[in-house]
Amino acid sequence: MQEDGTTIMPFNITSAEEETLEEPLLTETQANSTNNNTSNDSTSSEHSISDNDSISDNRRGSSLASAPTTPCLAVILVPLLALATHALFLYGQRMPMWRLTQKQHVDVWFNASTFESRQFFDTLGLHHGQHFAVDEDKDVKTFTYTYAMQELWRARRMPGKFFPRLAAVLLALFSGVWPHLKLLLLNLTWCFTKHPVRRTRTLRWLSTLGKWSLADVLVVCVMVGVLNLDWDVDPEQIRQGLSDELPIVIGIISTLYTPQDLCKEFLHYSCKSPSKLNHKLRCSACLSGIHAAFDHPSWAGGTGNQVLDGMETSGGGSVQLRVEGMKGIYAFCLAVILSICLSLAVDVFDSRARRASEAEVDSTQASDETNLLMAGSTENGLVPNGPDQGSAPLALENGTGLGDASAPHNPDQSLQLDYGIGDEDRLAVFVQAVEDRNSRVSYFSWTRVALTILAVVVLIIVVCAAALPTMERRVDGALPHLLHDILGVVWTRPYSLSSLVRTTGDARGWDLLLMATFSLFVVFGPILRASLCVFVLVVRVPKRLQGKIRNLIVFIGAFCASEVFVVAVFMVDLLMPAITGTIINMPQCAEIYPGSTCLEVQFVLLWKTFGLLLIGGTSLVLVANLVIRFGFDKRDDARRRRRPVVDMSC
Repeated sequence: MQEDGTTIMPFNITSAEEETLEEPLLTETQANSTNNNTSNDSTSSEHSISDNDSISDNRRGSSLASAPTTPCLAVILVPLLALATHALFLYGQRMPMWRLTQKQHVDVWFNASTFESRQFFDTLGLHHGQHFAVDEDKDVKTFTYTYAMQELWRARRMPGKFFPRLAAVLLALFSGVWPHLKLLLLNLTWCFTKHPVRRTRTLRWLSTLGKWSLADVLVVCVMVGVLNLDWDVDPEQIRQGLSDELPIVIGIISTLYTPQDLCKEFLHYSCKSPSKLNHKLRCSACLSGIHAAFDHPSWAGGTGNQVLDGMETSGGGSVQLRVEGMKGIYAFCLAVILSICLSLAVDVFDSRARRASEAEVDSTQASDETNLLMAGSTENGLVPNGPDQGSAPLALENGTGLGDASAPHNPDQSLQLDYGIGDEDRLAVFVQAVEDRNSRVSYFSWTRVALTILAVVVLIIVVCAAALPTMERRVDGALPHLLHDILGVVWTRPYSLSSLVRTTGDARGWDLLLMATFSLFVVFGPILRASLCVFVLVVRVPKRLQGKIRNLIVFIGAFCASEVFVVAVFMVDLLMPAITGTIINMPQCAEIYPGSTCLEVQFVLLWKTFGLLLIGGTSLVLVANLVIRFGFDKRDDARRRRRPVVDMSC
């Protein structure tokens, strides 16, 4: 019952009537809209011209810097932040990015406690208690952005010339030219581009390609995580290792030093022609003892083991060879993150401006289409309420009413719309009800089931790629082999993406920034995006949240850099032997192990599991795009365009 006493009758449509009326109604409406345009030529033509002018204006639009939906603060901050990011990039490219450090902190004692060991020490002129203490931190080598490119271009200690030089070109493009070019294009798009479609397409490409500036950052992250050689010095382990492998140790020492050299080292004076009687006696005892060890293999298993067994040890220490980040890489890392976030912020402002423009166009077109539909329905028997028709329901001329007052009310009718509201609103509610029912019927389609299975498989692959070992560090060279053969030190170490995250931040400090960046772009970003895709397909998301989740999937895509990591690993594989092969240069190393350097670290890919990373990264891009396109209600875009947009211009 309305305020004027008019009775409100239900507007009912059965399922069969809905199917038979929906298509003919639209067809007749289109025909009647043509007749109305012909009969009302003066009014319609003027109205059409104004609509076209409005649409044309909306297509031209304005730049984001002058758009009414852009806040004044953003108009000022976006260019300033872009300039600050330029400065951070330049600072990072000019300053040292990382360094190779060697740390030795050792304090051990070897004490002769038996007669045999003391006698041997006396023969060599050594004190019964030997103290070895080293406390040293030094930078072996410092690396800059330019140095990395030069090493790749020179291709020393690298297989061939083509791939190292290709890596040098890619590094120059990704970390040298592209960061500044991207910011320049972003500024130009922000200030001058007015065409909405062209602007959106440009911003989309900038967001997609912006993460390629991370190539140099990820190279350093892998170097920090992999090139960390640690040796915990245990004097008792050293004594036991020397006792077990004493013949090998004596053989190595005999190839490197002569008895004269060793006695000079122990006694601190030359034994070639000693002038003092005391020196002659001590040199004679030292030389005879060393000759006995060198010339009689049985000495190692007899006297040698007795000497070592009679020694007491104490103390300990550590020797480390590590890569540490420096100011340059930290500034560059911050600049990359700021550049990506700035690009995403501009995307948000572009989406807001585009939605406002589309809402204005849709509002004008919807008003005209509603008028034409109502006019066509009047001529075809669908009679709307007039001012003197009271509360009569809509009815067809043939007597089949959509809600005839004389027809009995059927409680089983599927759609009921209260009469008494405007005709345009009733028609909109009717169309909405039909669409809602159709969406419920087609929600669980075979296409959606197949897409869900694909998304679940991709999620499993991405998680496995992060958890399983995909890389391996191998250490070659005379010194590592010697420590392995004598002391049993194991240098080979497998790495997964998750373990690489932990080792990247072992040094703490600003290296935690590198750890957070690596984990976000290589591990957690892809896993989160794949999980959201599965969530959208498995759980029926409320319509009010669909737009937000879809935007979130697109947003997280800017923080998924698996493809950049693959290129970074390729560069590390080329750089690692060239960098580590020149750390320790001793000619004796080639004599210990012929044809070998003193130290060389290799970075090896485990292709059986590394392939999961390649497949997962590629498949995630495909699945995410399919979910964005088919996993949401298509009518959500129209609803979001019809939302009111607040004018935030200056």
